[in-house]
Amino acid sequence: MNIRESAARLRRVNWRRHITDATVLSSVQNVVLAPIETLVLDMTNEVSIKSRLIGTALTFFGMTYVYVGLRDRSRRLFHIGKGTSELVYGVHDALYTAVYLGTITPPCYLLSGETDLEKIALATVGTIVGSLSLGGPVNYLMDVAEELVGVKEPERSPQWVRDLSLKAKRRVAAAGVAVPTIATIAFYMFK
Repeated sequence: MNIRESAARLRRVNWRRHITDATVLSSVQNVVLAPIETLVLDMTNEVSIKSRLIGTALTFFGMTYVYVGLRDRSRRLFHIGKGTSELVYGVHDALYTAVYLGTITPPCYLLSGETDLEKIALATVGTIVGSLSLGGPVNYLMDVAEELVGVKEPERSPQWVRDLSLKAKRRVAAAGVAVPTIATIAFYMFK
């Protein structure tokens, strides 16, 4: 691929969607993984914070694009879209998220400085198990957030969300980011 083709591909990226999805993913992953890493897996705050920063950076600088692109292809492959039940969406998204995160978790912890392979293995298994329970809701939140900020037409959001004014939708979206971010910061401060 030459430079011109790469530039054309970058222009085709829907940056508003990417930022929206990356923000939702980072907010949720950080508030969930910080306590698991430090309280359950006994990682130091330093390693945990570093892994959250690396995870967030990777989320914003490319991994969300890969995650969402592959998820959307998988949904098309299994004919999941408008009119599909939330149960089918949830099961698909949970399984997809577990496979995806199970693949990228070990390298992320290695980059964070964790050298104990048992902790990395436990963190990976924990991430997979967590993905099975949170993968569906997180992907639902991503879809609704895209609808809240106007990136795509409403498909999965409840009617009361669709009826909100644009200003109210932006407030809901901002609160959805602020609350888990503040909770993550508070967790590290008061742990």
